[in-house]
Amino acid sequence: MADRIDRLRLVCAAAGLEPVGEPRQALSWSNDAWLLDDRRRGAVVLRIGWRGDVDRLEREAVVSAHLPAGVRRPEVLAHGRAAGGDLSLTWSLSRRLAGEVLATAWASLDASARRSAIAELARMLRELHRWRPPDEVVARLRARPALRLDRVDAIVGSDGNLLPVGRALAVASLGVPGIDAGLLAAAVAAIEDLRHLDPPVDDAHRHGVVHGDLHLHNLWVDGSGALTIMDFEWVRLAPPVLELLRLCDSADEDALAGRDRHPAVLRWIAACYPELFEADQLVPRLRLQSLTYAIRDLVTSPEERLVTVARLRRLVDGAWPAPGTLPV
Repeated sequence: MADRIDRLRLVCAAAGLEPVGEPRQALSWSNDAWLLDDRRRGAVVLRIGWRGDVDRLEREAVVSAHLPAGVRRPEVLAHGRAAGGDLSLTWSLSRRLAGEVLATAWASLDASARRSAIAELARMLRELHRWRPPDEVVARLRARPALRLDRVDAIVGSDGNLLPVGRALAVASLGVPGIDAGLLAAAVAAIEDLRHLDPPVDDAHRHGVVHGDLHLHNLWVDGSGALTIMDFEWVRLAPPVLELLRLCDSADEDALAGRDRHPAVLRWIAACYPELFEADQLVPRLRLQSLTYAIRDLVTSPEERLVTVARLRRLVDGAWPAPGTLPV
């Protein structure tokens, strides 16, 4: 597999980009992301999909073009595919925004600005979840490459969370190098106990669209306080409660460390969008989601394994979430 510079060169040629000056790499957990100034388009963000289900960037572009106007997202200027040798790449080009991610801006915001941003998030989430996409978007959301359950990289590259739970169980059965087999076996047992709560996904008749990877690093705030939801690459058809996954895991970690950031975020979302927390057996459903996500995290984020293993042990022991982290 070519390195990131080779991928950038291939995509710039395929997309007709003419960078002025040196492109700068931006933080991304699942793609290459570059900040560049293009001779024709100006300040843009280029994202390159090169691992897992690379079609997700094209899915994101199609969905973004149809989302309700009230759901603010970056403007996708162009998207496409590029190939060279053994490479199969997708790319997405969007307008660069002024401001910074909410996770970074949080410390400089006063309590009123923080609560206002989360209230705006709750409003956009409600609009997103009520939206019923046209048939062409549903077809794109349901289209997935053939999923091989005998390959860990194929499974973890399919979605942001390994639902339905058969995907997480397949990863656990294949084993994760460096992870205690007993812990994985206990996680499998816990998932099996909760399997009756496995949410139906990819069913447009049961529910609408969710962002699928909601956390403070995927929220952007500008100088006026306007909020934008970033990175719809893991967008899918799923129950709205799936949006709470990353926020609840972070709230649990905050509570253990004596911080109130994510517990406050959850309280404020609940105040503005209470129906999001009205799912039957909410906490067991969130526990199931967190178990399946933790198994994926062991594979995709080895640098954070100590944190993930600690969370997985608490999930297995029934000590997750920490008291007071959910507004229920």
